[in-house]
Amino acid sequence: MHCLLHGGARAGERPWVGAGHVKRVVIIGTPFTGGPGLFDDLQVGTETMRNRALLAPEALFTFASAFQLLSTRSDFFVDAEGRPVELDAFDPAVWVERGWGPFADATLREDEAYRAQLVRMLDAHRELYEGLGPRPGLTGAPFETLVVVGTGRPTVSGMRMVDGKLDVEHPARADGDGSVLSARAVPVLPIAYQRVDSPAEHVALMSDREVLHAVERFLRGETVGTVHQP
Repeated sequence: MHCLLHGGARAGERPWVGAGHVKRVVIIGTPFTGGPGLFDDLQVGTETMRNRALLAPEALFTFASAFQLLSTRSDFFVDAEGRPVELDAFDPAVWVERGWGPFADATLREDEAYRAQLVRMLDAHRELYEGLGPRPGLTGAPFETLVVVGTGRPTVSGMRMVDGKLDVEHPARADGDGSVLSARAVPVLPIAYQRVDSPAEHVALMSDREVLHAVERFLRGETVGTVHQP
């Protein structure tokens, strides 16, 4: 979407500059407003075939995409009963103070290189969503859009804070595809789109026969699913 909106130009210049030759766009299982699902990975790493060393917190700390996939706003902390907890996940000082990510190692909390890297990653998150967010005067998209949303599977919707500490073992959950929340998988820009829901798990959305059939029909010019107007 960023390429369609801005092409190679800077955000804020002529909209949809990258969509000149695009007629139809298919977007599948995309977290338009991010999500909290990767926050625990940034704390404990991601298990890959029982291997946590490959994508350890220190490794993910260098991936801008891991931060960019977090929620657009710091609205995903809850207490043991599910009540909202106000905490700024995008304030570098909070990461250092609470020992999040690599700062679980107290010896790194005053390390200028690590602190500078954190600022770079949080800036990457902010810049992406500033470029993708709605703004006054944005015209409708010059192409047709199909959005595929995964539903029916418990998906991480919040990080629990218990006694002032992060509890990554018991996250809050809501409807989604197991990775992306269904509520976050629809466009926030004022564009018209057709929506198709699927019960498939996130990585299987692209191989769901019903999804593939809907995509085929859409690319032929047919209307599929439900139509949503801005």
